[in-house]
Amino acid sequence: MASSPSLGRLEPASTVFLLCDVQERFRDVIDRMPEVIAAAKAMMDAGEALSIPIIITEQYPKALGHTVPELDVSKANVFEKTKFSMCTDEFLAYLASLDKKDAVIFGVETHVCVQQTAFDLLSKGFQVHVLADGVSSQRAPDREVALQRLRQAGCFVTTAESALFELLRSKDAPQFKAVSGVVKAYGDKLRSLKTAGICLFASRSSGSRCCDSSGYIRRPVTQGPRRKAAWSEPRLLVADTEIADLGVEVVVDVPDGAGCFYVHSFVLVPDNVYGDFDLDDTYPDNDDAEFMGVHINIFLLFSNLDFYYDVIIGVG
Repeated sequence: MASSPSLGRLEPASTVFLLCDVQERFRDVIDRMPEVIAAAKAMMDAGEALSIPIIITEQYPKALGHTVPELDVSKANVFEKTKFSMCTDEFLAYLASLDKKDAVIFGVETHVCVQQTAFDLLSKGFQVHVLADGVSSQRAPDREVALQRLRQAGCFVTTAESALFELLRSKDAPQFKAVSGVVKAYGDKLRSLKTAGICLFASRSSGSRCCDSSGYIRRPVTQGPRRKAAWSEPRLLVADTEIADLGVEVVVDVPDGAGCFYVHSFVLVPDNVYGDFDLDDTYPDNDDAEFMGVHINIFLLFSNLDFYYDVIIGVG
């Protein structure tokens, strides 16, 4: 009879958490870095409640800085390194002293340090779990391909919430209240990170939502014509149309500091609005814009054709 594949079940007594290189210098260059930090904080907070040890590495901190201040490293063992893998001699000696067999890895970059750490640990007989929502790279394709390769190599790719509830097993666990609170806080944090760039306008008489004419730009925008909100460090552009005299009704919460601009065409960023942004002079290194919403065949299509940047469409 063929042996059954390992289920990779996590148990608190046999698990160690590994935080890989979540450092200050990487904050502005890693894709999804706020999400990675949020996942790392959740794992560290829950790990404390579950009495799971955490080991942290920092890649050449003299040049790249230390672990981001959002993460409390005071109760963890922190190892400096210059090799890409976390598995330095000092790291491995300490890991061996813990006598664990399951390693849960989160951090950056997925395709370099995380991947090489996972391979090293697999070769030493560990069951390796990689948090898909807790790892990232500078470029999304690098992360995606690395996660595929890690699966092929024998890693268990999971998520922070899945791993934590697997460690709990039951609501009767004494740590349930603390860990479920961490998970809730993590979910709240993720929701706060999602830019709410969707404004729907609707006929006031019928109340039916006709379309979404909003977009957002991944860089600060300073001002615009007839703006409805002043903002000091905005990330969001919300454009409301007045086409066909339908009336404007914002039906989602607009984040504090969001600027709302009226436009009278199918283009979300007409010349008069674009001129107020002065993006070329203010943000010369930004070459792409990102739009999200509905009625992609009208508003987003027209906007993309007329916009001055490489355009990314958010799906989902």
